[in-house]
Amino acid sequence: MPYAEQIDRAFAEYSELNGIHLNLNEEGLAAIEVDKVLLILRSVGNRNALFIITTLAECSHLTEEKKRELLSVLLDMNCFYSGVGDGVLGKPKDSDDIIYTQTLPVDEELSGRKLHETFIRFADSAKSLKGYLEKTLAEVQNRQGGSSGDPFAMFV
Repeated sequence: MPYAEQIDRAFAEYSELNGIHLNLNEEGLAAIEVDKVLLILRSVGNRNALFIITTLAECSHLTEEKKRELLSVLLDMNCFYSGVGDGVLGKPKDSDDIIYTQTLPVDEELSGRKLHETFIRFADSAKSLKGYLEKTLAEVQNRQGGSSGDPFAMFV
């Protein structure tokens, strides 16, 4: 079965299994939000990549210096989170997104059940990541002398 058809079938099975519809578009992109952290699955060539995405873009109450400090701490998490799949934490050039990825190789059976298990694992990782980001942001803000507004607004 061609890989594109395998992806379509897997997403149909996933939707049926969970009673929800994943937004899979013609580019092979699906997204699901877990606790204000966006999980995205994207087909890239003959592979699938899962992304956990958060953003620093809305963190207007932090100085540029504190944003850089927070980003540095987040990027240091690569070692901390390397035990989850083949995850890579990074920041694209010219972007405030923090991206955490895992790839599903083509030689694995891509089924609705596989997607379900993977999303569950990533949902747990996303919640852990959210907690770590909130804690880290709070520590940065405390060193800055506090701030006003919603401390998690940058990740909405």
